[in-house]
Amino acid sequence: MSRPSSPRIVKPGPHAPSSTPSQPPGSMHRRVGRALQRARLALQLTQAQVAELADLSLKYLGEIERGEANTTLDRLEVIANVVGLDAAETIAAPRESIAERIRVLLRDDAIRMIERLQEQVEWLDIIAPARQLATENAVETRRSRTRRRAAARREPERATTPPRRGAW
Repeated sequence: MSRPSSPRIVKPGPHAPSSTPSQPPGSMHRRVGRALQRARLALQLTQAQVAELADLSLKYLGEIERGEANTTLDRLEVIANVVGLDAAETIAAPRESIAERIRVLLRDDAIRMIERLQEQVEWLDIIAPARQLATENAVETRRSRTRRRAAARREPERATTPPRRGAW
C-alpha cells in the first residue's frame, strides 16, 4: 500500500521567486519611479548618467524607474538628490494622469525620431559626393553607349553602300 503524496511546499529562498505578487500599477514603487523619471527627463539626463552619478547600475536604476525594484530610502535619497528632488516629495508624489504619461511617452518618441533623422542627414551628407560622382559616371556611360550605338548603325550603311565610280 503506497502512501498518498502530500503537496510539495516550496519556501522562497534567495534565488527562488517570491510568493508575493508583483506590485499593482498604481503602487508606491511605480509612482516614485515615475517621479524620478520625470525629473531625470526634465534635466535631459540619460539613465546611464544618473546611474553613474548615483553609483548604481543602469539595470537597477531602470528597475527603480519602472517600479520593479524595492529600493532603500538611502538609495532613493541619493537618486533624488542627483535629479534635484527632495526624497520626501518623491514618496508623496501625486498620481499622474494618463494624459501626462502619454505626453511623456510621445515626447520621448519625438526626441528619438529627431535623433534618428539627424543621423540620417549626417549619413546623406557623407554619401552625397559619392552619389554625385556615380550619377556623373552613369550619365557619361549613357553618352558613350549612345555614341557607340550610333557608330554601329552607321558602319553597316558603309558596308552596304557600293563604292563610288572612279574611286579605284
